[in-house]
Amino acid sequence: MIITDNEHFSRQYGFWRPYIEKVIYRYLDCGDIKNGLARVKCKDCGHEYLLAFSCKRRHFCPSCHQKRVVEFGE
Repeated sequence: MIITDNEHFSRQYGFWRPYIEKVIYRYLDCGDIKNGLARVKCKDCGHEYLLAFSCKRRHFCPSCHQKRVVEFGE
């Protein structure tokens, strides 16, 4: 658990939602091949590479957010 003094946090910032902790941990694991990857292979030339899984969290993870902006921006 990230928050060690929940009473102090609650007084200062309000209720700690467990979802926030999940988002933070997924962000910390984002792009790390230890946490999962896919092997991608081109059908035409046969070139292969490893692609680490991402957290897919817009607005929190700068890398994933930028990918979504480019992909769905128009």
